[in-house]
Amino acid sequence: MSVENAKRIYIVDEHPIVIKGVETMLRDSPEWIICGSATSFEDAINAVHDTKPDLLILDLIIQGSDGLRVLDSKNGRARSFSTLIYTIHNDLVFVERAMKLGASGFVLKHEPVENLMKAMSDVLNGNTYISPIISQQLYKSFANLKNTKFEDPLDTLSPKEKHILKLLGLGYRRKDIANTLLISAKTVDTHTDRIKMKLSINESSKLYMFAAKFYHLIN
Repeated sequence: MSVENAKRIYIVDEHPIVIKGVETMLRDSPEWIICGSATSFEDAINAVHDTKPDLLILDLIIQGSDGLRVLDSKNGRARSFSTLIYTIHNDLVFVERAMKLGASGFVLKHEPVENLMKAMSDVLNGNTYISPIISQQLYKSFANLKNTKFEDPLDTLSPKEKHILKLLGLGYRRKDIANTLLISAKTVDTHTDRIKMKLSINESSKLYMFAAKFYHLIN
């Protein structure tokens, strides 16, 4: 296959070593070509559209923030590429949210490289690919659904704290939350610290992950 006909791949991952690894994997594959990469949301959001990839390989968490913001329609850019999630996070809530935002595949980083390549081929051919590990979790989840009870960790939060946590889950940053709620950034920090204390979360990156996982449960 000529370079002109090769499928264009864009990679968004906060770890340069992962980007390098995917680039090395694809180096001898004439059907694919790397058209760009980014390690932050800010670098990715415009470049991923401007480079016109056929496939976006995207991690869920980018520098402590929500990688799925790249797919969010509120960013105002029409999407013409397919998306494959490539991550260490195997929680089914992440899978559901990614698919709702238009991702067509989900692969875990510790899986064999052959799984990633198969996922890329399937997604580029218009199909859906779900990691065998995730598929097994889905099966078990459905099988055990009637016996599942959810202990809500959100009941300890005030209405304002729940609102801020939901905005975090939707990808809002500190300044965005302050502007949306008409409060100061310092007040946002105060509420965020209280949320972390009540949920026994000691790192901001883990709070972003929690918010991305449970934001859809917050009323």
